[in-house]
Amino acid sequence: MEGLPSAEGERLGRISNAVVSAHRRHAGRGPTRAKTYLFDDTLVTVTGDGLTSLERTLAEGGRPEMVRTLRMSLRDAIGAELRPVVEETVGRPVLSHASQTLPELDIGFELFVLG
Repeated sequence: MEGLPSAEGERLGRISNAVVSAHRRHAGRGPTRAKTYLFDDTLVTVTGDGLTSLERTLAEGGRPEMVRTLRMSLRDAIGAELRPVVEETVGRPVLSHASQTLPELDIGFELFVLG
C-alpha cells in the first residue's frame, strides 16, 4: 500500500530515533532531522540541526574545529549506546563505528561497518 512505511524503513527509522536520543542524552540536545541508510556492509545515519547553542556560536565564530573536538569526545559513549541497537535491528555485528560533524553545515554522521 502506498504511503505506508516499509518494514525496512521502520527498522531504519528505529536506528534514526536511537541516534537522536543518544545525542540528546550526551550532548544535551538532539538533532531535529535524522535519516538512516543501509548499503551492503555500511550503515550511516545523517543528522541535521543538532548543534547546541554553544556549538553554533563556536561554528559561527570561526571555531568549527572546537565543535568537532567536543563531538569527537562523545563518540565512544554514543557508539557504545548505539552498537547494540544497530546489531539487534539489522541482525549483524558492528565491526566499527565512526562519527563526524560538519559544524559549518550543522550536519552529522554516524557510520557503522557491519560484519
